[in-house]
Amino acid sequence: MVNQAHQFVTALSYGDAIGDYTLEIQQILRRNGYDSEIFSEIVHPRMARYVKPLYEYEQYQNDENLLIVHFSIGSDLGNLIPHFEGKKLMIYHNITPYEWFVDINTLLAYQCLIGRQQLNILRDYCPIALGDSEYNRQELEQTGYQKTGVLPIRLHFEKFDAPGDAVTRKLYDDDRTNIIVVGRTIPNKKLEDCLRGFAYYQKFINPHSRLIFVGLWSGFETYYHALRRMVTEIRAQEVVFTGHITFEELLAFYKLADVFLTMSEHEGFCVPLLEAFYMNVPVIAWDACAIPYTAGNGAVLIKREKNYAEIGELIHKCCSDLEFRSRILDSQKAQLQQHQSFPFEETLLKALEELKRTSPIRPKDVLAART
Repeated sequence: MVNQAHQFVTALSYGDAIGDYTLEIQQILRRNGYDSEIFSEIVHPRMARYVKPLYEYEQYQNDENLLIVHFSIGSDLGNLIPHFEGKKLMIYHNITPYEWFVDINTLLAYQCLIGRQQLNILRDYCPIALGDSEYNRQELEQTGYQKTGVLPIRLHFEKFDAPGDAVTRKLYDDDRTNIIVVGRTIPNKKLEDCLRGFAYYQKFINPHSRLIFVGLWSGFETYYHALRRMVTEIRAQEVVFTGHITFEELLAFYKLADVFLTMSEHEGFCVPLLEAFYMNVPVIAWDACAIPYTAGNGAVLIKREKNYAEIGELIHKCCSDLEFRSRILDSQKAQLQQHQSFPFEETLLKALEELKRTSPIRPKDVLAART
């Protein structure tokens, strides 16, 4: 009988780090003799050839199947997994606490709330659970998962060696100092803190500077417009909100950046940190959640309080003190090398061998254990 190991995701998005991670796992599984498909609720049209609709798993049902469940938000998938035949392993990508979104995006707030509830339920069905960061592994442990580990997101940087979008480079490649903030325009990213730190830097140190928020804001218009009002109120100049961009445009912004800034207060991994490391952009970050685990000793971490003058002075030091900048960049390269050397394939296959030795857990088994 051919071994089967299938993956389940709520959504497989184009150009997304978790999507690339899922595809890489599939390649590893197939290379090691597994029949392996990806089943998804939602599929980006450009990813359709890689996945099957969730309902098609009915044709593959078998108690000896190995099921890898990627979990990051509440959805129908979380309700269906307990009823799918097979031995289940979770890979946890983090769920942002719903409180961040209550006044901004009620649907997302609800999905995050339900996700946390489903995470508790799935604990009884997944004897092995891996976080994609040490922070996420600790969350699993705190939620009561018995056997936990880490399988970090592994990035392939070949595509970052391209020149980037020519129009973007022409628009912003001038003599201004460019500070970039990469990620969705959502409240947990605390973009207002980035804005205040930049405003100090621009007003008191370097008026010839620019702050670029690189990321999607649709769906979070309330927060976006509040930030635009703040720009006016604090009289900051040259503040850019890109909205949705292509990868080529993102690459151009990394090449133009003098400093990468994040004051986010909730991250499960923070992929842009490693992207900035690879692109040789010094990183200043707030020391919260997964950021110290991903950044290691590489970035400038602000640990005690968000002092906006301190943020502004650190931006200046990263730009003007060449010895300090060189030390930071060297540390980031070392951290990136350490991250990329993680034994990803070995860790995954070992976890699956452990999963094989477990018994499939059905709803009736969970009910019997509780009575």
